[in-house]
Amino acid sequence: MITYTKKNVRIITLTITVIIYVVISVIYLKVNNNNTQEEMIRIKSTEENIESTTEEKIEDNAESDEQKLPIWKIQIPAINLDANVEEGTTQNVIAKNVGHFTKTGTLNGNIGLAAHNRGIGVESYFKNIKNLNLGDEIIYQKDDQIKRYSVAKNVIIDETDWTYLQNTNDNRITLITCVENQPEYRRCIQGVEIKER
Repeated sequence: MITYTKKNVRIITLTITVIIYVVISVIYLKVNNNNTQEEMIRIKSTEENIESTTEEKIEDNAESDEQKLPIWKIQIPAINLDANVEEGTTQNVIAKNVGHFTKTGTLNGNIGLAAHNRGIGVESYFKNIKNLNLGDEIIYQKDDQIKRYSVAKNVIIDETDWTYLQNTNDNRITLITCVENQPEYRRCIQGVEIKER
């Protein structure tokens, strides 16, 4: 028969308690570790979904912004001109863009545009239009419509001569700017539409 002393009972009890504690701890850690891994996977998946959705929204917004922004511009390859057009010919408008004479056409008829050719603190988009030759191409875009014109006139006119901006039966584009050191005159470039063949 085995006899247990108080000391032996305490050692056995302590050993069993330690074994039970270790087993419970190992089980708890395994369960907790699995839950933590599942939680990390879920968090990572959620973050990826958020990033993907955010990127899609940013792309959608960028596309819709591009679609919403109107395009209005003029290009003249012979003088490396590429400029935005804005309604009006006030100093505020033509300081930053090519201005559109409000009483002229925007797509058909006679389209009248004005810009500076020199000056401090302003864009001088028309600084080289005096160098245009007959036949040089002018490309005009309003939204999704693109028209091409061929320079037909490059003349000096009186500052009070508005005849070149009158409406026409054919499609034309008329560019007006100052003449350097001659405030009583304006340079006028007029192009006629190139018919597509």
